[in-house]
Amino acid sequence: MRKKRNLALAGLMILSMLGMTVGCDKKNTKDSNSNSEVGSKPTVESNSNVESNVESNVTSNVASNTTSNTNEKVYSDGEVISKAINYLNVSSGTNINFKGTVENKKGNNVSIRIYEDMGDHIATSGLYTIDNRTLKGKDDLTGKSIDLNNPVKAKETKVYSDSEIMKKAINYATGETNANIKAKIEYKSGYNVSVRVYEDMEDHIATLGLYTVDSRTLKGTNDIHDTNVDLNNPVREKVDKVYSDAEVIDAAIKYYNRKNNSNIKLKGMVEDKDGNELTIRIYEDMEDHIATAGLYTINNKTLKGTNDFSNEKIDLNK
Repeated sequence: MRKKRNLALAGLMILSMLGMTVGCDKKNTKDSNSNSEVGSKPTVESNSNVESNVESNVTSNVASNTTSNTNEKVYSDGEVISKAINYLNVSSGTNINFKGTVENKKGNNVSIRIYEDMGDHIATSGLYTIDNRTLKGKDDLTGKSIDLNNPVKAKETKVYSDSEIMKKAINYATGETNANIKAKIEYKSGYNVSVRVYEDMEDHIATLGLYTVDSRTLKGTNDIHDTNVDLNNPVREKVDKVYSDAEVIDAAIKYYNRKNNSNIKLKGMVEDKDGNELTIRIYEDMEDHIATAGLYTINNKTLKGTNDFSNEKIDLNK
């Protein structure tokens, strides 16, 4: 019996010890889980810190970029126009009182027209498309890239005076020296000069040539025939002689006397004029009346025409 009791006590002690171990394991497991949960919190906090840092960096960069863009110089339309006028004067070697206007604007690109006010019209000298932040862009007339901050100074070259241009124009138009043939400057725009060559007919002028040329090269345009000219090379164009009214009348009188084998002291007058066609009356002054000797319609460039009495073709040169 005693032996059995001892065995029973021993069994109870073993069971008790086993219970303590299981309880301990349960506690340890619980503590482990608890520690695991506690240990996971720093991981969550770490992710939160990363998000916070990313947000901070993005905000900082955006703010930095915004500040940078805000501080970027943007030239006003007036400043761009002023820079463009200076660029044109420096690069062309002029000092003209140009004006400017904004033709178009898209974002930071500004299209500028530089011109000279001629009163009844404007003469465009420059057309540029410019970035109003950098002042760089394109010359729309030449297609070349430009920088308004760095105009290339024009090389000094020979510039013909007004009197030299007029003398060259007269020689180009007529190839001769004649006291009645003159020239005058019609207008000037930069290096472009418009010159008219004409014959003074007392009561009017007969234009022989109208040219717009570059005062540096003497090359340009014949504004009457819309052809190219070079005043240094007059052989390129031959201009027909235009006889004055007095010259046509004198030729008609000589023609009449020559044809009629006479030497009458005749006079003449212009009855009508239509372009280059003149109607000339040749007459003898009889004090109380005139006696008409001839009536001719004559071209003042060829001196050919018609005897209006006989309707015959005539040539005053023959």
